[in-house]
Amino acid sequence: MTKRFDAPLTVIITSALTLAAGVGCAHKKEQPWTPQPRVAWDHLCTVPLRFPQNGFMLVSDAQSHGRFPAALAVSRVAVRGDVGRGQKHSAYIPAKPKNEYLQWNAAFDDQMALSEVFPIANRDLGGGPAAPDLIVAACHALHARLALVYAVNELSPTEAEMIGVLYETDKAEPVATFHAFARSVPPGPEQKPEEVDPWTHDARALVRERFEQHVYQCMRTLIRQDIPTTEDVPAGWLPATPVRAVEWPPRLFRSRPPGS
Repeated sequence: MTKRFDAPLTVIITSALTLAAGVGCAHKKEQPWTPQPRVAWDHLCTVPLRFPQNGFMLVSDAQSHGRFPAALAVSRVAVRGDVGRGQKHSAYIPAKPKNEYLQWNAAFDDQMALSEVFPIANRDLGGGPAAPDLIVAACHALHARLALVYAVNELSPTEAEMIGVLYETDKAEPVATFHAFARSVPPGPEQKPEEVDPWTHDARALVRERFEQHVYQCMRTLIRQDIPTTEDVPAGWLPATPVRAVEWPPRLFRSRPPGS
């Protein structure tokens, strides 16, 4: 009797699982793209500035004095969509600090002039809004000489841009502006969906890579334009004569007399 019902029971269970999988696949649909509130330049700027297209632009070409080595603080800004008509979107910092830390430290890992790169979180603003002047003040309080305030905008399902402003925190003055744009690259006809790497095809990944390149090239330019400060040794720190008279040939493995 047992052998008689083993096969039908297996068929019933298999059919039920197949039906459930088919129903699940039928209800699984790709989520439609929803436009998010766009971060404007005035969410990142404390003063009116000129903005580049797919690149970076220095506010001034004048050489700096003693700007490097310097610590760099980074902060990504986003805006909320739940505001009334005619009201400005409120800004906040959405990124997890550990993600920002890993990304930007890897970007500047070979730049010795940047002594440290660390993120700014919401808690560093002391409960205030994510306004650019407060972000720059928080960066200065945490001993970062430079501050990068930037944002990501998804323009369409296949287009994205990133904008940013670099500040010198002690003066709260902008140093450079950045802009990057990317469009998704469609996979080839021979590629299967599971074989497509989003890091090489998705606009959000491509624009991040291009933005990092613009910031990296800007930092390299600023480092080359910087005139390092020279520290003079205070008088009396360098002895005029040797501390002890030089003996030649030296006396090896011999005890020296007291006072020698």
